[in-house]
Amino acid sequence: VGRRAIPPRLLACVLSGNVPAPALQSLVAGLLVGAPVFMKASSSDPWFPTLLVRSLEADAPLFQGAAGCAVWPGGSLELEASLFGHAEVVVAYGSQETLRSIQSRLPSSVRFVARGHRVSIAYLAREALERNRAVELAKALATDVAIYDQQGCLSPHLVLVETGGELEPEAFLELMLDVAPTIQGALPVGRIDPEQAARAMQLKGVYAFTGDVREAGGFTVVLTSERTFSPSCLGRVLLVRPIAGLEDALDYLEPVAAHLQGVALAAVEPRRTWIAERLAGLGAGRICPPGALQRPPAAWGGDGRPVLGDLVRWASLE
Repeated sequence: VGRRAIPPRLLACVLSGNVPAPALQSLVAGLLVGAPVFMKASSSDPWFPTLLVRSLEADAPLFQGAAGCAVWPGGSLELEASLFGHAEVVVAYGSQETLRSIQSRLPSSVRFVARGHRVSIAYLAREALERNRAVELAKALATDVAIYDQQGCLSPHLVLVETGGELEPEAFLELMLDVAPTIQGALPVGRIDPEQAARAMQLKGVYAFTGDVREAGGFTVVLTSERTFSPSCLGRVLLVRPIAGLEDALDYLEPVAAHLQGVALAAVEPRRTWIAERLAGLGAGRICPPGALQRPPAAWGGDGRPVLGDLVRWASLE
């Protein structure tokens, strides 16, 4: 008696163009389970997955012909029907609208793995806001924000800061601005498209009336007390919200729990474990110290799902 993991005859990956990591993880995961992989690259970033496949073929002859990549405009139904018709598993990244559209065009026999839109946050417990550690904490959090300019699912959009610590939320906000030029020097701001720039200007205009918008070193930090959370407009725009404690945070995050991905958590035991477990129960799939959020281990599966387990089917040999 035994069980065998059976790889798909073809793994098809539909990539988004916001960050490069999914292309690498999809390719490696498919090859690890023994499946040929074909990636449909995004027209907004066709180069990384294409060069990734070419590098594999050049440097690893064993995988010659095991991977392929192409790019075409979204909605090219004939091309996609051909790909989906040959695939046994389809992994897709994108908005909920994109994922629904892809799933509606898949044959019923194709297993669909959806990697939808997610957001991440930071949580700073009051006991972690010690003055002698605050600068390093601010640098770590600013680095998480700067990597990919908030375009990834592990990019923090919001910082929940408990009141009552050595540093109050307003003081930590100012510290973030102090370290921003250092981060900008190491990780310059990337290209910002006109639509994103317009959203940033609109947000700054709204908060300018309350005097809660501060800018430095390519960062915009906004102090907010609003009861409803919505992601920032990207481009290193970070919302800072004071909270009384964990229950306040959970109430605030409950409406977006289904989209919560990662939490950069700064806390001290035993509260750290308690806070982490409550946030995991809410829906967070990755909880780690600030500065590590954008560097998940290779075995971490997005959305709290297994990297390899979603790709195979299991056969029982009796």
